[in-house]
This record gives sequence, structure tokens and C-alpha cells, in this order.
Amino acid sequence: MFGLFGSGAEAKAHAGFGQLAAREAPALYYDPANLAESAGFVTPYGELDVISLKYSFTYEGYSAVEISKLTPLPFFGASVKPLAPLTVAVSLLPLPGGSSDMENDSVPSRDLFEDPIIVDAHTKGTGLGYRFAAGAAWRFPRGVAVGLSLLAAHSETELTAKTHDDGTGLLTQTKNSTTYQLLAGARAALLNDRLTLAASVRLPSLTKVKGQSVIPVLNNATLDTSGVSHGPLGLGFGAAGRVWRGLSPFAELVYQRWGALDEKAQSGIDRVAVAYQNTLDCGAGADFDWRGHVFTGAAGRYESPLADGVMKDRSPDGEEHLGMKLQNVDAMPRTVLSAGYARDFLQKKVHAQTGLSYASGARSVSERARGYGDYALTILTVIAGGAYKF
Repeated sequence: MFGLFGSGAEAKAHAGFGQLAAREAPALYYDPANLAESAGFVTPYGELDVISLKYSFTYEGYSAVEISKLTPLPFFGASVKPLAPLTVAVSLLPLPGGSSDMENDSVPSRDLFEDPIIVDAHTKGTGLGYRFAAGAAWRFPRGVAVGLSLLAAHSETELTAKTHDDGTGLLTQTKNSTTYQLLAGARAALLNDRLTLAASVRLPSLTKVKGQSVIPVLNNATLDTSGVSHGPLGLGFGAAGRVWRGLSPFAELVYQRWGALDEKAQSGIDRVAVAYQNTLDCGAGADFDWRGHVFTGAAGRYESPLADGVMKDRSPDGEEHLGMKLQNVDAMPRTVLSAGYARDFLQKKVHAQTGLSYASGARSVSERARGYGDYALTILTVIAGGAYKF
């Protein structure tokens, strides 16, 4: 929920890694200790990115299913410094939503363990969601700061599918989910600010889901998809330093440790244990400050917590089947390249950040796995954000 569409222009210009770069309200999502870097008494932050997302699924011998979305992604927040060492902040991020109306030709679908069945379907979908965050940071002497933030997210979706020929209802799905997560961070400036270290701890998120699937062609059979799940424990570390004439390289690592979750099987009857693999995301790049003009280049790699073989289900014949769920595109492993430009204006009261970010991912799932086929994802983001210090 918090990973694919990140917050903060500075973090996006650094390939999505913000433990060191995120400032003001977006720091709530990466390392809240960075709030202590705010220099204003009140600092509102605004961002309006434009995202072009393409997601495709291909099954051998049939037409590809492609989903394209071009949408603005706004972000709002503000930080306040009521005391010299204390900074508090809040933020709101509306998630990409809207509606879809698609004609899907030759879409391969199937029972969990049977051969594909070709269905020509007309699908409609609606969705909306938002993220909210609040937190605070405290600065100690000698460049050390600590921070704590609470992250929350909510989404509501509805999907209907009917046949082309006679409009027979195939499926109606509704889903409401709410997620909470606590994040703690620390930051230290050393060697006369030539070296900066940052660390963060994300406690496992808690997600409550309420939903159901109704299948009209099976006498309106209803499957309850409600439940509770927990996300991973996250540990992050970053380092940056000024090495030569305004050049400041950086590197960050984020380790996510997953536990066992309970989910409804797609067959809709039994719950199955889903064991996610631990992941290590990494990013690196550099900032170059030339007379107040800051240029950034970065690259990052995000691994998938899901892989062939980590989800186990049991068919009526007692045989175990391996699989994965890629309905959530955040499960796609991806590489991110980014470039940015930042500058302060009006005697450093205004900070502006622009840039471009390109993410690409691909995944092939074997025929022995659940949801098999070839998946591809690309996300191009035009970045624009800034803050004003009162």
C-alpha cells in the first residue's frame, strides 16, 4: 500500500529512496527524523506529479490484456515547529482512482488447477483511496535527531464483469481495506556535516479488509473475502557524504522481513498460509550542487516478496500447487531510474524540486503456478513539488 506510489518529489528524484533526501511532510513515509531539518516555523508542502502506468498480462497463444492509466497524483502536507528542537507534521495523499470500462477479448481465465477457458468479457471498475500520515521529530545537540510517524491508508474498489454476447453476469467484487503502520527513524550529521547517516524501523502494518465476490453464473454464489493481514517488518539504512566540489553520493538499503499471512484461496473455500520471501531493496546515486542548482541522478532495485513456490494450495487430489498473486502490481520486481533538479528561491524561503522517474518490471510465472503467464509493468512519473518556509 505504501510502496508503489511513493510520496515526496525529493524521494522520487532519488529513485524512490527517501531516508536521506525526503524533507518536510513527505519525510513521514521514509524517516520522520528528517522533519528536524525543517527551517521554517510553518512549512506547507505541495506536490502534483503526473503518472503514466501500463500493466499487461500475456498468456501464450492469446491476445494480451493491457491496462493503461494516465493520472495526476497530488500530495499535500505541512510541518510546524512549535519549539526549536520539535517539529510536527501531517500529510494527505489521494491515491490514483477513477473508473474503467474495458472490452477484453480472448481473456484466459481458469479454475485454480484446470486448463484455461477463453472468456470474452466487458468489465467495469471503480476505485478511490487516500493516505494520511502524522508524526514528529526531536533534534538533539550535535546534529542528532529522532522521529516517529503513524501511516494510514484506505481504499474502496468495485469490479463487475459480463459476457459480450448476452450480458450474462460473470463476477461482482467489492473490497474496502484500511492499513495502519508505525515508523521510527534517526538521523545523524557527522564530520562537520560531511557525512550523514540515517536509519529507520517500520513495524509490521495491519490491514483490515472487508469484501465479497458474487458469481451470478453459479446461482449468485457469494464468497466472503474479508480478513486481516500483516505486512513486513522493515529495516532501512542510508549514508551520504560530500566528497568533492558539491558532489554528494548516497546509498540506501531497505530490508523487509515477512511472516506468514492467512488469505482466502481463489477457489473461495479454504484459507491457505502464504509465506512471503524476505526482500532487500537497494538504491544509489548522487547529488551535484552547482552554485545552488542541485542535479540528481539515481537508480534503484525493488524485489518482489512473492515468487513461484511461496504460495501453497492443495487441490482435491491432495497434490500441492505452487503459485503467486500478481493482481497487486506492487508485487512486481522492478528497476527504477530517476533524474531531478532542485533549487531554492526567494532567499531560500521556497524550495522547488522537479524530475523524471521511470520504473520497469517483468515477470514470467510457470504453468505449474497459480496465475501463470507473462506480466509487465512500466511507470513514467513527471515530478513537481515544493515547500514554502514561513
